[in-house]
Amino acid sequence: MSGNLIVADQQIDAGLKYYPNNSELYFFKGRVLQEKRKDTASLTSYSIAIFLDSKNVKAYINRGLVKGSLRDLSGALDDFNEAIRIDPRNSYAWLNRGVTLAGLNQLTAAIADFDTAIKLKPDYADAYRNRGIVKNYLGNQSGACRDWMQSTNFGDNEVREWVSTYCKAKQGTRLSNETKSSLQK
Repeated sequence: MSGNLIVADQQIDAGLKYYPNNSELYFFKGRVLQEKRKDTASLTSYSIAIFLDSKNVKAYINRGLVKGSLRDLSGALDDFNEAIRIDPRNSYAWLNRGVTLAGLNQLTAAIADFDTAIKLKPDYADAYRNRGIVKNYLGNQSGACRDWMQSTNFGDNEVREWVSTYCKAKQGTRLSNETKSSLQK
């Protein structure tokens, strides 16, 4: 474990002794616990942050990410929906709801969310990457390749390999199941 995480955890705990009703401190506590891979404890911290400030979009998004990693896709979807309700211009919330919808096999809705994320942040490499994965899964190889090429234009180096493997060398070849499951958040 990184020494920085230990120090951050100690400082947050000290702050919570003086400010026990501070939503942001609970959010940061959740982040530290999330980095430590203590998912249940991070869920608790994010939930407290939300209880203290029901408009804490970051806490909803991060709690949704943790729920998604625990395969609670319905719970993750609820959190991303709430984050979007509070801040409909948050591209990160749209991206992560799209990833969750793809995990729930709601592929058309996932693409629509990736479209919205891109509209809000036109250089969003992760949104292009994930929209390409879903398009490829649906058999739209050329659309997937266009999205992946756009993702590489915005610095996504992993997708460069996909472009050379699936778009240039093997037109018409779909991604393996392993690659499909690597929807990035």
